[in-house]
Amino acid sequence: TEITPEESRRLLACGGLSQLEAAGRREVLGPNEIVVEVPSIPRCLVTEFSSLFYVVQSMGSWTYLGYSGWNIGLIWFLMMLVTGCVKALFIVRRGQKKVAELARHSTDVAVLRDSEWSVIPSCEVTLGDIIKVEDCEISCDGHILIGAAVVNESMLTGEPMP
Repeated sequence: TEITPEESRRLLACGGLSQLEAAGRREVLGPNEIVVEVPSIPRCLVTEFSSLFYVVQSMGSWTYLGYSGWNIGLIWFLMMLVTGCVKALFIVRRGQKKVAELARHSTDVAVLRDSEWSVIPSCEVTLGDIIKVEDCEISCDGHILIGAAVVNESMLTGEPMP
């Protein structure tokens, strides 16, 4: 579902959604939140070590163990095991935890409902709500109806300077 800027302007002129309309839309569309699942430690390790890279590396280590020097094969295998665990648990999983924490971030939002501005949690914002952007925080996608915005998109585009 989508709301056009023209429909948003009409809602603004009418005083926003009613509480009943907002509750109905929230029931159909669900809350304004992103659920990010952080995999368990065993699942992270299985995902890491089931990649083709580790399969080939372990085959090389086992071949070295069987045909040549057991000490070098064992060192390769242990290095592969340690670096894989560090990558899976301290780099990948930690990053996934940070993303999940960002997704759980909630803020209060000023919303126009029933011709009155009220403050609600960002998870209760629904499609068609007219929100007032304050403190440079936007808790959802939307159209700018009144005013202007200057946005630093250098992180999205890869440009060195905004």
